[in-house]
Amino acid sequence: MEVNQYMWCKTGYLGNNILCSNNKSSLSKIIFGGASKLDQDENWRLNFIFVEGYLGKNKGNFYSSNMEVKVKKGDKIRFENYLGITEKINVEYSAGDDRSYSRFFPVKYIKILSIQTDSIRYEVHCK
Repeated sequence: MEVNQYMWCKTGYLGNNILCSNNKSSLSKIIFGGASKLDQDENWRLNFIFVEGYLGKNKGNFYSSNMEVKVKKGDKIRFENYLGITEKINVEYSAGDDRSYSRFFPVKYIKILSIQTDSIRYEVHCK
């Protein structure tokens, strides 16, 4: 059975949400926190902030932690598939009957295209 794969090319700046969750009882997201060059071989340290919060009875309880990933351009970073992106989708049911809605796409990985201290260009590959 062949599985459809979806891909978007995105740019993230400091504080940009890279990925989010699709869970009704909690909120998780990965935020870009900047990058720093490690050496002359194009190795970079990407800083991400993982934020998790609970909704409902525990509303208002949010936690965060810093994550650091060492990468080169072209590297792939894998995340758990409860994280992903929400994109607007347009569907044409018949001529003149177009509808749009938001859909959550679980992530397979992100591929780093370019890195600067305050921004990254990346591809999000989803299931």
